[in-house]
Amino acid sequence: MNLPIRKMIPLLDNHAAIALRQAAAARLQAKPAPRQSLSELELQKLQHELEVHQLELEVQNEELQATRAELETSLEHYTDFYDFAPVGYFNLTAEGEIHQVN
Repeated sequence: MNLPIRKMIPLLDNHAAIALRQAAAARLQAKPAPRQSLSELELQKLQHELEVHQLELEVQNEELQATRAELETSLEHYTDFYDFAPVGYFNLTAEGEIHQVN
């Protein structure tokens, strides 16, 4: 179940995704190779674990994308609200001190 790197990391531009993949490959090469050979059953279990982990990462990525979209919408809303308001707004602390003014 090989997915293209753009599918796995759509939040990054292509250059950043390639750099991330190269860094991961370099880390993998730096690790010592296992000295024992694995049986067919062990390889199947390992492949299954990797596929499950990949799906978990895809779900996390989808959740992160949804959260990012919500944050961008919220940012746009409040930017419009504060920056283009016909009157001034004050953000106050709990103590009543002025924290921010538009």
